[in-house]
Amino acid sequence: MTEISFPQSSPSAGPPHRRRRHLAVAVTAAAAVAAGGSAPAAQAACPADDPCPSTLPAVNMSRVVLAATLDPWRTDLVKTYGASKSVRRVEAALHRRGLLAKQSVDGYFGTATVKAWGKFERNQKQTSRWTRNGLPGLAELQALGKGRFRLTNTISVGKKIKLASVANGGNSDDGNDVVNKRTQSMFLEAQKNMKSNGKKGWDMTIVQGGYCGAACADASAGTHNGGGTIDIRTWDTDSKGVSNRVAALKRVGFAAWYRPWGDNAHIHAVAINDYQMTWEIHGDGTAPDPIVGSYGGNCQVYEWKFNFDGLSGCDQRASSKTKNQKSIVTWEMYKARK
Repeated sequence: MTEISFPQSSPSAGPPHRRRRHLAVAVTAAAAVAAGGSAPAAQAACPADDPCPSTLPAVNMSRVVLAATLDPWRTDLVKTYGASKSVRRVEAALHRRGLLAKQSVDGYFGTATVKAWGKFERNQKQTSRWTRNGLPGLAELQALGKGRFRLTNTISVGKKIKLASVANGGNSDDGNDVVNKRTQSMFLEAQKNMKSNGKKGWDMTIVQGGYCGAACADASAGTHNGGGTIDIRTWDTDSKGVSNRVAALKRVGFAAWYRPWGDNAHIHAVAINDYQMTWEIHGDGTAPDPIVGSYGGNCQVYEWKFNFDGLSGCDQRASSKTKNQKSIVTWEMYKARK
């Protein structure tokens, strides 16, 4: 199933209160299916000792995270395809907790919902830059949904993994790069596909992972402080090899760009629906408190969808009906099609 787009109006369209609600703040989303697959639908939202009845309404986690990634940036109030019913159920649960006004329970993961989600994260004592980021994570949705909804199409990014160096048979240039299990699985699948198809450039090396904090490259502006984001070496192949790598990464669910920046040339890739991405991927500054008041940052998945560069903040908007856009493919979608 692909994400379907619809029209977008100018940022100035609509009454001021609607512009503030949907354009002011960003974030999104959360989610990405576990390295091990989906949990049973009847129990996905509740702990093992308190299973949810199978009669509870279903919330499609994958669609909710995608909506949280795309909706806050839209200028035309278009809802993410296939997500509206699930988003409305999440919003209803936020409303019942007193975090979201009733009129905002509308199936659109706009900035009012983003702000409410930020408050919920704070209430859940989230403190790290990759959990208090405005994106719905698996444990957070389980807590919110207990007794109210069950999760389907769940995403779990898995544990953090320190990659072995190339010298020791791994994929890290220096053995200091960290990724989560989902990101590692996506990367290795892209590499395997290239190798099995005899594609030039298949032997890829990660030169910057995630969760790196002060060790992150300054030029990355915080986007590598959480999960789902990697940089890949390009000086070890030619232009054809670079193109092959970008295509292979996109196929398995990365938003990926080639950055031809002289001595710092590399491929930058973001795992779509990784709910541990930092706020910098989606917003402005550090983690929201509960959510910052205006957009900024990278908005990289949104810009990738509309064929923009993922740089200079979310400064390039496109109509949802534009033909110049990519269909969203997540890791979970890729695996389901195999």
